[in-house]
Amino acid sequence: MPFRFHCSNCHQRLSVSSEQRGQQVKCPRCHRTVHVPERGLDWDDIAGEGEKPESFSPIPILPPPSERSPGETTLSGKPLHAEPPPIVSVPRYVLYTQGGLLGLVALIFFVFGLIVGSRSTLETGRADKSHPVVVSGVVRYEDRPGSERSDKGSVVMLLPADERPDEKVTAAESGPEAFGPERNPRVPAMLESLGGDYVRADQQGRYRVRAPSSGRYFLLVISENARRPRNEYPAANDFAELGRYFTPATQLLGQHCYRWQELVLRDDKEVNVTFSGATQG
Repeated sequence: MPFRFHCSNCHQRLSVSSEQRGQQVKCPRCHRTVHVPERGLDWDDIAGEGEKPESFSPIPILPPPSERSPGETTLSGKPLHAEPPPIVSVPRYVLYTQGGLLGLVALIFFVFGLIVGSRSTLETGRADKSHPVVVSGVVRYEDRPGSERSDKGSVVMLLPADERPDEKVTAAESGPEAFGPERNPRVPAMLESLGGDYVRADQQGRYRVRAPSSGRYFLLVISENARRPRNEYPAANDFAELGRYFTPATQLLGQHCYRWQELVLRDDKEVNVTFSGATQG
């Protein structure tokens, strides 16, 4: 006959059949092993006087379903009378705050996307709208400490840094000692075919070279009047880079002072060069 008892650990009321008396069962609430009492009578009715053992629980007869308590549980883990799930109440301001935070995050990513997209479009537009760029300036040299003079006749060349010419320019035709202040028409034509330019500084030491498009270039300035000390040699790396365009590079410079630098040209640029601490030629 079915009856119920209390779990000795969590005091949950459990229902078992009469065949399970005296057996070990598992409480579905605390998941601990519980001993099912064998007798359904109160200890005082069967034992008379004396103390009740702590493990003893009375075994009342299981009432009909209409009289069972809502919290009573069977050993199968299913409530005899199911209780409705608890309703969690969330304040309205919490919902508004979460919605606002989500909207803010979405706005940040949207603005970030606009910035990245506009920058990419700007860079692409610059690349597509390549245009000629002019490099100009004045070349001077010190004839004595604190006194500068225009370096007229100095050689100025603009060379594309990313080009690898199939035919190199002969150094004997392009250096300062190749000819006088007059332009040699063959050398400028060769450099122009590479995407570069070649000029000689005028009486005031001014020069102006033109690049056909924006990009990376090398600017080479070879002084007409200033000389390096005989024990001072050009940098090995400069010789290696000059060797891409001229043969032989050592003959191009000789003992003249020079300036070799890389330029990233996007717009017109002014580069002034002063050779100081050098001997006069």
